[in-house]
Amino acid sequence: MLQEISSSLLKNLVDFILIILILSNPLFYGSVTVLGYTYIEVVVFLCIFLWLLDMFLQRKFVILKVKLVIPIFLFLFLILLQVILIPKDIFKFISPYTLKFYREFLPFNYSSPFFSLSICRESTLIYFFKSLSYFLVFFLIVNHIQRKDQFKKLYNTIILAGLIITIIAIIQKFKGSRIFKENFPLGIFINRNHLAGYLEMIIPLAFGCFISETKAIFRSYYLIGIFIMSLGIFLTLSRAGLIIYIFSIVMLVSILINKAKYFVDLNLKALICIMVVIILILLSMIDIKLILNRAISIFSSSAFDRGYSIKDILKIWLDFPLFGTGLGTFADINPKYKSSYHQIVFTYAHNDYLQLLSETGIIGFSLIFIFFYLYFLSFFKMWNKRHDRFVVGLSSGGVISIVAILIHSLIDFNLHIPTNALLFFIILALNYKLVFSNFRIKDDLSLKDLAERT
Repeated sequence: MLQEISSSLLKNLVDFILIILILSNPLFYGSVTVLGYTYIEVVVFLCIFLWLLDMFLQRKFVILKVKLVIPIFLFLFLILLQVILIPKDIFKFISPYTLKFYREFLPFNYSSPFFSLSICRESTLIYFFKSLSYFLVFFLIVNHIQRKDQFKKLYNTIILAGLIITIIAIIQKFKGSRIFKENFPLGIFINRNHLAGYLEMIIPLAFGCFISETKAIFRSYYLIGIFIMSLGIFLTLSRAGLIIYIFSIVMLVSILINKAKYFVDLNLKALICIMVVIILILLSMIDIKLILNRAISIFSSSAFDRGYSIKDILKIWLDFPLFGTGLGTFADINPKYKSSYHQIVFTYAHNDYLQLLSETGIIGFSLIFIFFYLYFLSFFKMWNKRHDRFVVGLSSGGVISIVAILIHSLIDFNLHIPTNALLFFIILALNYKLVFSNFRIKDDLSLKDLAERT
């Protein structure tokens, strides 16, 4: 009896801490500060400790064996390999150009008998712990979240966080105030594109909750939330955010039409009209000409050339093809390859994929590609078999959220913003676990059963 009580308390405590983390981490300016991402790491490690403690007290260690863990583990091992000091005689065979880089640009380090694959070990260690915390959140949620009420709490918490951040941004915009810090473009994010990326992950989730809900009062709440967060997207004037927002709505409606038999109580024509009305109201509140000019300008060369070029990034990769320059070292290596005359040091490449390629080489890039390939392969294989309204509705919104931010990452660095990256991995985990959950058979899904399905 005592074991059951302590286990229940620990499980509830983990749920509570996850909810607090989702609500609070954006308040550190998107957690881009040292305090912000350290807070995320400490809280995630605490949750993992409590989860392991629960299993220890129960004398029952059940961990989901998911294929997705393999590329994640290998990727983390690669990052650790980047910071390990390697003898010079071995190093010159592994990465000869890195040794040349040390000789030409870091002569003091070149005199050492040991070298690291990362040209800046401190930066790589920082990003290693960031990545570790994101992957641990994914692993924790896939193993810990089992009941329907747990899914609902986390989805509703994410939507509530989006509403709070959007309301802060709207107040700032129309009152002309600077909340929390001077000269912030919009809300508590340092960059308006990061707010757009944050909201474009949450709006499809709210839409998924709307179509999966049967009670009118909750549907009204989700619809109001969609409207408010949509206004936030428009206020950012983010070119990619605006286009991806429209894309997300179109895709969600398409999925809804395709899966209409699971939502027989929804009037699809009325819902489409409501979404059109929402967009028209939003356009009436904002300078339409400005919105259109911003949206059209994304197709110009300036949207892809912000003082650096894709060719510059590819040159980095060609010089460090296998292991890259070290995770988080783009700002250190970029000045050597920058072909423009802009007197700016770029911390990020405005393309998460190319930056990953330059920092971790073809090995790291391939491991992340394999992770997403396995993820979508298993997800859609199971998603096509599902008939549960709750699962179909929420997972539809979730997969659009994932695709939206992955597209946005082609021309921005949203996944280098800790708040957005954390939310991305939380949605990844929730969506993955949800699509394999069968709530009609029993409330608690057996981890063994799920492992067999994956």
